[in-house]
Amino acid sequence: MQTLGSNASSFNQAEGWKRTVSSEPTAADSDFAVAVVAGLSTREKTLPPKYFYDAAGSELFEAIGRTPEYYPTRVETALLQQFASEIATGIAEGAVLVEFGSGASDKTRVILDAAPQIAAYVPIDISEHALAKAAAVLSRDYPKLLVAPVAEDFTGPIQLPAPAYGRVKVGFFPGSTIGNFTQAEALRFLRSVRQLLGDNSVLLIGADLVKDEATLVAAYNDVEGITPRFNKNLLARINRELGGDFDLDAFDHLAIWNAELNRIEMHLVSRADQIVNAAKHTFAFKAGERLHTEDSHKFTTESFADLAARAGWSVSREWISAAPQFAIFSLAPQRSDSLPSTAGRTRTMETKSIKVPGPNHPISIEPNPARVTVRVGGRIIADTRSALTLREGGYAAVQYIPQKDVDMTLLERTDHHTYCPYKGDCAYYSIPFGGERSVNAVWTYEAPYAAVAAIKDHVAFYPDRVDAIENQQESKKA
Repeated sequence: MQTLGSNASSFNQAEGWKRTVSSEPTAADSDFAVAVVAGLSTREKTLPPKYFYDAAGSELFEAIGRTPEYYPTRVETALLQQFASEIATGIAEGAVLVEFGSGASDKTRVILDAAPQIAAYVPIDISEHALAKAAAVLSRDYPKLLVAPVAEDFTGPIQLPAPAYGRVKVGFFPGSTIGNFTQAEALRFLRSVRQLLGDNSVLLIGADLVKDEATLVAAYNDVEGITPRFNKNLLARINRELGGDFDLDAFDHLAIWNAELNRIEMHLVSRADQIVNAAKHTFAFKAGERLHTEDSHKFTTESFADLAARAGWSVSREWISAAPQFAIFSLAPQRSDSLPSTAGRTRTMETKSIKVPGPNHPISIEPNPARVTVRVGGRIIADTRSALTLREGGYAAVQYIPQKDVDMTLLERTDHHTYCPYKGDCAYYSIPFGGERSVNAVWTYEAPYAAVAAIKDHVAFYPDRVDAIENQQESKKA
């Protein structure tokens, strides 16, 4: 639940950057109607989460960030404050800070205070109300800073304003908003940011890490009921802007953890059979039918580093909080003469930390008696009855398959590497006939640490990069 970020901006040397707001209907208005009609017309109804953020939705989200259950805002802010001076050392003199989905710009202040060498700030957000309010306050509080707001959906084409020209650019993308994207969307976004910011840029990005289900689900079900109001405000916005007649009391808020895909899912569930009108269309809901409003993917350090590498970035530094764990990554553009390796990426960038599983981070490995198969492109590329099931903390269980039971001729070794302090260096394979989706779809620990030595000579597959990983229990004969 984070802001996504249409109007132009104009600059007056005496007064700073001001927004020019057109009185004509914006493209976002028509885009909203198109998205609503398309999303409610599908068999499994869904709406893009960026439309949460009208003025009311932005204010509700800021309130969510203050609830005790919603740890990401609190933990990420504390992490930024703890390591602000270290983060600031990576920001060049005269740099421009470009924030994607800036919202109230609260976390931005931590960066600005620690890095007075920043010359300009470009907040990008889809919510005109939140953007104008935050820009005005920052211009007042940081009089030497050029504040150049851009009211755009940052998932689309962006043109940076004049103060960004010729300056080193530092991207800022906090709040684990990256988790709201599908993998394909995340790759497109990170690649577009890579192009927008340029070769000498830095991208600071916050990402929520996988943890126990109870903590995750509670974060999206606060006892004050603010998150349900935030979720239902999407229906209220349809009523306000698109002539809808949704009865908000006829829908229940639902947030669940999908362990297989490592994501929290938010839905609105119809309490009865009902007919709803919106955007000059009519839609039918059955009792119990879900309207899918948001996904919030959670990451491991390995999965995030892999995502970044596939988009043209390398993790140069990372900072990880104590439980509930949240990470801030500093990304640098990959260069043609460098490998997409993150094997040396520790907070000091000098040594690899080695950790032993224990009560705070348990790891178990057990033989799986079932037949496990992996399918890609309609073909079975792995078939075993000797899989090992590895369970690690709150992560989804992973099936490690002996290499002898995998058609390794169908895999292609890549240069990508990551590092896990509990398991060691990790190497990757792609599945060429699986297309772009199957890049770095397979991983292996060739020299795993002693605690997980059993997974040597085994490989594992990302569930979302293959067609299916099937766990087939043998049926017992009477």
